Amino acid sequence: MPYSGIIPRTYVLQPGMVLFLGALGRIDFLKGEKSAWFSVVASNKIPVHITSLEKADSIYECHAGKTLLGVPIGDEERMKKFPPLVSQDIELDGIGTLEAVADIKFSSAGWIAVTAHSNDRIHLRAYIPAGIGLMVEKPPLLPFIVGVKGERIKKSAAYKLKKQLPFVQNITTHTKNAKM
Repeated sequence: MPYSGIIPRTYVLQPGMVLFLGALGRIDFLKGEKSAWFSVVASNKIPVHITSLEKADSIYECHAGKTLLGVPIGDEERMKKFPPLVSQDIELDGIGTLEAVADIKFSSAGWIAVTAHSNDRIHLRAYIPAGIGLMVEKPPLLPFIVGVKGERIKKSAAYKLKKQLPFVQNITTHTKNAKM
């Protein structure tokens, strides 16, 4: 059972940038007139790595199974058994900087909510291991999730994490109180 909730992590990308969700998935931002925001809703133990489109293939080849991409972890033999990544193209029409247009769901790993400027048609390419499901959900589950971010980290695509809200109590404490 998890000890803490999932805290969304938000990144702003320009066309030509790539977001890795560990080595479990990848989203290439191929075309768009302006930047777009990608809010990752997945275990905070799965690393997110941002890079350029030009470097993405070599980063995956060099770092899948190792610390930088984190999940899955394994030696060369294990990674040979890991399914190759297959792609799916996605086109989305932005509806504004305060509301996500869609969720890109990576089966069993989580999802990424995509927020794009109004009337900006963006072209993405999502990669997942062969045989694993990828779905584009419209409308998104949490349409205003882009607002759950802290300040932008200087010289970075990332935003600071917002502190968890205190409305969730420790399950152990709650269970002890219920028995009394």
